[in-house]
Amino acid sequence: MERWDKEGIPHKGWMFEYIEDYEDDYIQCEMCDKKGIRFVHVLSHPEYGEIRVGCECASKMLNDYVNPQQRERVFRNKINRLKNFLKIDWRYNLVKKTHSAKYKGEYITIKESVLGTFGVFFRRENFWIFNGERVRDLQTAKRFAFEIFDERHV
Repeated sequence: MERWDKEGIPHKGWMFEYIEDYEDDYIQCEMCDKKGIRFVHVLSHPEYGEIRVGCECASKMLNDYVNPQQRERVFRNKINRLKNFLKIDWRYNLVKKTHSAKYKGEYITIKESVLGTFGVFFRRENFWIFNGERVRDLQTAKRFAFEIFDERHV
């Protein structure tokens, strides 16, 4: 049964929280029951809590028919940029314990510390903390490098 018809679930007054990418694990919209939702808009309501919905329901629930589509487009584009970034050819320097790459004309270096953690060096800046923690594997370090590159590349 769709929640649009269910009593006690507010239709208005929702706030946007964030978008999640479910990649291959598509989910069902919690409001209209539509299946095959990959990019999920997480909304919250003070009287209900969180709900995960598709773009169409997010537009209706937020009473905003521009921003949910725009946010999803920006998010999709970032996912595609990340996929392209992860395909770049990294060169490993055994002596320096660095992985270096040139991407869109910019040099990015990932260095392994003596403690086994990874840092990113970009435009003469050093970054060692990603999402509040030290990076402990190369794959996460590459995602970290992408986030730094994506924020700072013009």
